[in-house]
Amino acid sequence: MRQRLKRLIEVGASRSGAASILSRRMRGHRLVLAYHNVVPRGERAWGEASLHLPEDLLRGHLEVLAECCRVVSLERLLGPSSPLDDDEDARPRVAITFDDAYRGAAIAGVEALAAFGFDATFFINPGLTREPGFWWDRLAMSRGGELPESVRAHCLDALAGRQEGVLAWAKENGSALPEAPEHARPGTHEGLLALAAHHHISCECHTWSHPNLERISPEERATEFRKSSRWMEEHLSAAPSFVSYPYGRHDAAVDADAARHPYLHGFRIEGGWIPPEPPPPFAAPRLNVPAGLSPEGLRLRLAGVGVSR
Repeated sequence: MRQRLKRLIEVGASRSGAASILSRRMRGHRLVLAYHNVVPRGERAWGEASLHLPEDLLRGHLEVLAECCRVVSLERLLGPSSPLDDDEDARPRVAITFDDAYRGAAIAGVEALAAFGFDATFFINPGLTREPGFWWDRLAMSRGGELPESVRAHCLDALAGRQEGVLAWAKENGSALPEAPEHARPGTHEGLLALAAHHHISCECHTWSHPNLERISPEERATEFRKSSRWMEEHLSAAPSFVSYPYGRHDAAVDADAARHPYLHGFRIEGGWIPPEPPPPFAAPRLNVPAGLSPEGLRLRLAGVGVSR
């Protein structure tokens, strides 16, 4: 009921013309969108509910982006814009990113992006390619699709968000841990290679095994960055230029450690629009896109409603 009411409000505000008027304020602004999984048509969403966006809903988002924004690659978004570009098209510039390289996103998501000719960046974890699902999804499914905040906090802080450690703790405490369907699993080794081969897709670092970087030692952080970068250099023939922090968790020490590696920027999962005065390169903002966000809701956010600027 609450979700339906929210959708009605978003539709009404979007169709009232208010979004169009407000969007003029965002001309020339920049935004990085952060998605997670895409549930292919005919499949059921599985896992933590906020992370798994139905394919048709993604396509609705892409239609809104095509109308309201200029979608560019992450590299181009963060580079200097030419005066000619601004003269020709002053709509907000938006880059699309996906965290975790779920198999559904790597297949259904890429197909949807290709239909619109959009570039996108996938932040990948090469160390999880053989896992039968991410810990947060498997734990959520053992609890009706929602992960209680107390459980999440324990897993992220006391257990540092480590896949192996969280699953071992869950088993010790009697949690059922169902294996994820194919579309809700991490990308395989072969799947990541196929993903990177797409012309409009770039792969970047999301660390090796997705720990909470705030809760591990500097030596462990260095290993996470180094192993991921080495895998990408060996298998994708390209060193990563960007890193997104697992769970969006970072602090000054994490930022400083990331800056010691050959990255140009480190990304949070929150923060909204990129301000006119560039933020610190290793605390770059994004707009997290939850699975329940309607196209009308996205249109409002692209107009600056409810998003930090």
